[in-house]
Amino acid sequence: LFASLNSAQRTDGWGKERSIAAGALLIVPAGILLAVASSNIVLGLIELRRIGALERVRIGFAQTRQLLGYGIRLYVARLSSTVNFRIGTMILAFFATPGDIGIFAAAAGLVSRILTVPTSIETALFSRVAEDARGLPETVAQAARVSGVVSGGLLLVLGVLSRPAVLILLSPQFERAIALIWIMIPGIYL
Repeated sequence: LFASLNSAQRTDGWGKERSIAAGALLIVPAGILLAVASSNIVLGLIELRRIGALERVRIGFAQTRQLLGYGIRLYVARLSSTVNFRIGTMILAFFATPGDIGIFAAAAGLVSRILTVPTSIETALFSRVAEDARGLPETVAQAARVSGVVSGGLLLVLGVLSRPAVLILLSPQFERAIALIWIMIPGIYL
């Protein structure tokens, strides 16, 4: 990121966005990994200490390997989800004006609120799926159906109420975001 910022100081306006976006693509995964790992470790240790199990637990190589495998799978799932949703803004930075990027970010921000439903289900379900060798395909399929129905309903409501939502929550200056919301809704659902 430091090299990207130095490069951005020596380039024109378009080069600055490209340099900073390239640096962000390199630093964001490392930051996410550090944040997820450190918060999980700290919260896990606090909970183990609270229930009095910290004194009784002896972690060996097999358990460490199992925990790392679980963490890596979770990290890849979260990273791919984050990059999938944020890549549009990063690509837009190469050729759009700051105002257009702001409109896109506002529309994406409103639509992303719907994604809390599948993310919540994923968080609750992932530990159960990870501990089973087969991955509990029936449970995952049922959760996907529930997530799809609830998310679809919420996206439909957002589509119908997008005009008042944008005008009330943002401002009339963001009225162009309404069309983007309508375009994003089918893609988010699929």
